[in-house]
Amino acid sequence: MDDHLTDVLAFYDLGELLKYRRAGGFANENYFVTTSTGKYVIKFLREHTASHVDSELTYLQRLSQNHFPAVAYIATSHGDRVYEKGDAAAVAMHRIEGAAPERSHTTTAAMGVALAQLHAVPISGLSPRVSFLDASFVDGALNELDGLVPAGDLQPYIDASRQLADFRSSLPSKTRSIIHCDFTPNNCLFQQDRLVAVIDWEEVTIGYPLLDLANAVLSTCFVDAQFDKKMFDALADAYREESGISESSPGDLEQALRWAGLTFSLWVYRHWGVRSKDPFILSNRRLYWRYGLENLELDF
Repeated sequence: MDDHLTDVLAFYDLGELLKYRRAGGFANENYFVTTSTGKYVIKFLREHTASHVDSELTYLQRLSQNHFPAVAYIATSHGDRVYEKGDAAAVAMHRIEGAAPERSHTTTAAMGVALAQLHAVPISGLSPRVSFLDASFVDGALNELDGLVPAGDLQPYIDASRQLADFRSSLPSKTRSIIHCDFTPNNCLFQQDRLVAVIDWEEVTIGYPLLDLANAVLSTCFVDAQFDKKMFDALADAYREESGISESSPGDLEQALRWAGLTFSLWVYRHWGVRSKDPFILSNRRLYWRYGLENLELDF
């Protein structure tokens, strides 16, 4: 890995490699790197192509123009932002001082405010990108899995999708905004209780904003698969106040939460569940049922 990181650092002229450590990453491979010129994050693209990053950059530019705290990719002196060599592709970012937040009402409310501010950014001129939250995702994923897994394993996903058929068919006509698609505490950098940056924009697109809020609910408002209403109230009240939403159909967020939970569960199954025995992955492909989303009622 030293040679790969050294090549990337040379491409961006970021100095001599001093030390590094793996920083996790679900779909990509991330490294915290310290060099003779500073601290950086190097992301090796495992699930996305350079052209996918190019379309992401259009969104990041729009966010920067509207002063939203998204971490941008570093450009070379020639304006290139994506490193490519053979089968390898990578991007580089300045490492922002901060960390995923401690779970609290204050940090959760700050996430709600930031999410509402994201959804207020103008979308004119931006093109939607393919997303696992799309109306067409479930059918496509089920077709890919058909024949690879026992038919009985797929039936619960099929049944849940049928129950959400009306919501799915309504998605193209719903309100649209920029959505992050993975707005979780792990992708929010805090300094104490202050949110300073939002990272990992690979899935950004134009879509229904309540799906973004639903993903935030899934990642912040459940503890050991149990719904935490007080944490939900902190997130939802902050989002509602910042966004100025005055009214919403009672079931809108509930339906969005079910769709987000189902598509995430199926995304995990399609990408990892067929070949992985990891307990974390195996449990997340059943998240829709483990969290009891079919019967969850929300006050929003």
